[in-house]
Amino acid sequence: MLNILIVDTDLRGRLDLAERLRASGHTAFPVGSIREAASAATGHPIDLALVELSVPDLDGFAVAQVVRQARPEALLCACVRTTRKADMVAAMQAGFA
Repeated sequence: MLNILIVDTDLRGRLDLAERLRASGHTAFPVGSIREAASAATGHPIDLALVELSVPDLDGFAVAQVVRQARPEALLCACVRTTRKADMVAAMQAGFA
C-alpha cells in the first residue's frame, strides 16, 4: 500500500479523503500547511502527494518544492479547480503529474 500526503486547506475535505484512503489500506497524512507538509515529507516515506493548488492561502508550488527536496521519488499530483491551460502547464513544469 502507499503512503499518501494530502495537502489542502479544507479540513473536512482532507480528513474525508484520508479516511477513504485508510479504508482502502493506504497510510494517509492529511495536512493543511507548507510547514506540516515539510514535516510529513521528511518524517515519513511519502509515495504520493495530493496537493491542492488553487486555494488562496496555500502555495501548492511551494509545497511541491518542499516535497521534492525531502522525497524526490514521490509522485506529485496536482488537484486544481481550474481548467486554465496556463495553470496546467505551470503544474507540469513544477513536476506534478
